[in-house]
Amino acid sequence: MPSHKIHCYVDRVLFGKSYWRLHRQIDMPFLFLGKKHRVLFHDFFTPVAIAQKLYPDDPRAEESALVHVEIDLLCSSNALFKMQLEYFVEQDAKKRRSSRKKKAKSRRRKAPPDPTEEFKAFLEKLQEIRRLSRIVFGFY
Repeated sequence: MPSHKIHCYVDRVLFGKSYWRLHRQIDMPFLFLGKKHRVLFHDFFTPVAIAQKLYPDDPRAEESALVHVEIDLLCSSNALFKMQLEYFVEQDAKKRRSSRKKKAKSRRRKAPPDPTEEFKAFLEKLQEIRRLSRIVFGFY
């Protein structure tokens, strides 16, 4: 099961900002269902409705909700993939900490770090999954 940090990192890489409130809402059933929380809010319709409610003027939030479900499925089926994502999150956290220190000095905003080649391959795979889900389920 991917952590909240993983979902926020993928959002920053794909969409330029983190939809942390959305991910908290989608995973809210974890509080009373534990690891079986995916029986609720992890289909292809409910997360989109949650995104529309939380971020009414942001269509990218809906995409983020669908990516949340896909990341959960990919991490459940491939432990190595999840470990790679966790590594990327750790590296990103280190870069963000150091950039915050620099930002405090210069007060300039920096762009998010470039993903590595492995993560770019993951993004291409994710794009293909999103394209297929649009064809199969009729999204967008």
